[in-house]
Amino acid sequence: MDGTTRPQTVSVGANPLYHRLLGQVEERTGRAVVLNTSFNGNAEPVVCSPRDALATFARAPLDALALGPFLVQR
Repeated sequence: MDGTTRPQTVSVGANPLYHRLLGQVEERTGRAVVLNTSFNGNAEPVVCSPRDALATFARAPLDALALGPFLVQR
């Protein structure tokens, strides 16, 4: 929103699942980059559990939700 970024790196040792996801994003898009933002609805607290994530996904205009080893799609 303010035009700034805070890049973060992910090592395979620190988070192998997310590291693998970034590798797959790079295979499909040519870029190993994802935009990470807070996951919550307007005027709602940030999602803190899988149950919260599924409830927010159900209400949000999203195509997919990556939740641990699962991919939920509409």
